[in-house]
Amino acid sequence: MARASLVGRSGTGALTVPVATRYRARTVALKDGARVTIRQIRPQDKELVSDAFERLSSESRYRRFLTPMPSLPPALLEYLTEVDHVQHEALVAIAVDTGQLVGSARYIRDEELWERAEVAVTVTDDWQGRGVGRLLLERLTARARTEGIRAFTALMLGDNRVAVELLSEIGESAYDEADGPEARLVVDLPARRGLGGQLAEMLRAVAAGRLSPAGSSRIRERAPGWPVDPGRALRSVVVGTDGSDGAGHAVAAAVEMAARFDAALHIVSAYDGDDATAADAALSSAASRAGDLRTKAHARQGDPVGAIIDVAKEVECDLIVVGNRGMNSLRHLMPGNVPNAVSHHAPCSVLIVRTTR
Repeated sequence: MARASLVGRSGTGALTVPVATRYRARTVALKDGARVTIRQIRPQDKELVSDAFERLSSESRYRRFLTPMPSLPPALLEYLTEVDHVQHEALVAIAVDTGQLVGSARYIRDEELWERAEVAVTVTDDWQGRGVGRLLLERLTARARTEGIRAFTALMLGDNRVAVELLSEIGESAYDEADGPEARLVVDLPARRGLGGQLAEMLRAVAAGRLSPAGSSRIRERAPGWPVDPGRALRSVVVGTDGSDGAGHAVAAAVEMAARFDAALHIVSAYDGDDATAADAALSSAASRAGDLRTKAHARQGDPVGAIIDVAKEVECDLIVVGNRGMNSLRHLMPGNVPNAVSHHAPCSVLIVRTTR
């Protein structure tokens, strides 16, 4: 029986490097009669991948990359297509009738535990709900077994409630908080064939954006540059603060951005209950750093994410700035979840500032 567990991010073990085996392309008929060819991705597929990316909605792009992604930077396109089929494997689905790439599934091995790999799946919006995703994942799972992978992993995203709901769907679990707020979900691959109930639930969670898909951190490293659309002027910046030292780093970054582009600065602080004293103090402290900038303070009752998003929409914000820690005064939020949630719901680009050393 498959095992589901949450473990810390570190691990030890002997490193055994497998040798990639050749994967034979197969053409399969879907239930609606459409035919797709499943094969390994190739370096020559860059144009196909770019075309498929253009057919993804902004929501589908976010679920895959966990960051606003208006276009594919060349370095990222290279990373997605030029894989070694050992540490990084990717299978694609090509529509027989049109020759378009309609879906992909990939795994990226853990750098320390090579019997584990992060997993991701993407299907273009016009082909979702037709069985392409499950077909790709079944073939990717079989491929992973061939290469000696024994478990797929993904980082848990969201608050405690989301974690509990997800684990109740997947099965028996254990949670280790020793390595910080992020935890890794590990699901063993069925020994012989198929996905199994637990793995299928995990992969649905990855596709829905409830778990971090494979290579998210590596993808961000390969999509550097200014987070604002270069064709649009930076007119307004929104930053969240709770008065903590970590939030102070985010405020300092927001002040610098607003000053550099002569943009309006909107500072947001949320409070629970009816007492806004702490929020007002946090806003006053942050505003004192803004000097002569055009600044407006917003104290909002409710959760930090909702407060930041609401203000950003009201002022038609061009950039939201948040710290990677802090803004967690409400008990039901785990550290680190505010930036993830803001990125997911933001109406504009988001700059996440590192606030720890």
